[in-house]
Amino acid sequence: MFGNLVVLILYKFNTVLSSGFTLYFNGIIPDDQGTTHLSTYTRNPSGLIGYPVGGDSYSPSVVATWTIDTSPSLNATLSYLDINLQSINLESCPNTDPCSCDAFIVYELSYRGLLSIKERYCSSSTNQLITNTPGKFIIAFFSDAIKQPGNGDGFQLQYLSAVDPPPVPEPDNS
Repeated sequence: MFGNLVVLILYKFNTVLSSGFTLYFNGIIPDDQGTTHLSTYTRNPSGLIGYPVGGDSYSPSVVATWTIDTSPSLNATLSYLDINLQSINLESCPNTDPCSCDAFIVYELSYRGLLSIKERYCSSSTNQLITNTPGKFIIAFFSDAIKQPGNGDGFQLQYLSAVDPPPVPEPDNS
């Protein structure tokens, strides 16, 4: 991938006042590729996400993220998500690592703001089920600057949150 990606997530864990923070960031390579940056945030408990919208092939040099937060309040039961990746068709590089061209990544986002890769796709697939994803996650889509004709139609997924059922009590055999 060209350039840099910085994800900054701020959470308020308590009500103690503090002086804040300072972030300094120097990029290594200027974005001379004309990269398009897209970002979306939602708290909807279920939804359908597709890219590109309208059915055309996607453009080169795109960085797009969707942050989904279906986590309940601190007093509620923890929620999880099932993600059905209905279709994905990405440009892949035939003679190198397939993820060096275009990539679709599902990141889990912990309540402390830590990211970890749950799934990564770099080619074509259909009906992939990603289960037990925590209630906060980020979908990231990256396309490189090279567009091979006929490759890369995008993706479509559906997600649905489910709250853990209360634990079933053990039978009393006394």
